Amino acid sequence: MKRIPNLNLDELCDAYADNGVERQHFLNVTSGEIVTWFDPVVYGTDEYIEELEKKLDAGLGRTYLRIPQIESHEAYELMAEFADTVSAFTIRRRLERALSGRKPFRHFKDVLADYPEERERWFDFEHEAHRRQIIRWLESHGIAVDPTPQ
Repeated sequence: MKRIPNLNLDELCDAYADNGVERQHFLNVTSGEIVTWFDPVVYGTDEYIEELEKKLDAGLGRTYLRIPQIESHEAYELMAEFADTVSAFTIRRRLERALSGRKPFRHFKDVLADYPEERERWFDFEHEAHRRQIIRWLESHGIAVDPTPQ
């Protein structure tokens, strides 16, 4: 397996959580750098985007790998898993109700805003799940990872 110098798993996790239609992140498998492409329709075209698109066109799949995007159903399942770990009945019940109604993502975050300790625990839980997913993704591309936290 290949090792990438300066590979930062925390940055990869952030990019994984942030990827979307209007903004996509790519890993340079040579340098470990993460580059961000912004949709020119939304953000406008500038030299950076034009130059980046040329680099990506030339090296996609070899030098650059598109960092995957967490799917909404995966994010929802992760919130449901977290709710199951909450020991306080009242908080767990509020999270379950938030997940069963309209706008579950917004309401889940609203509930956690009322409980700072659980909110911090959620962030840790979510980050660790993203970390595991990114490590699996890297390994699927033949990239070795030291799984110890940075």
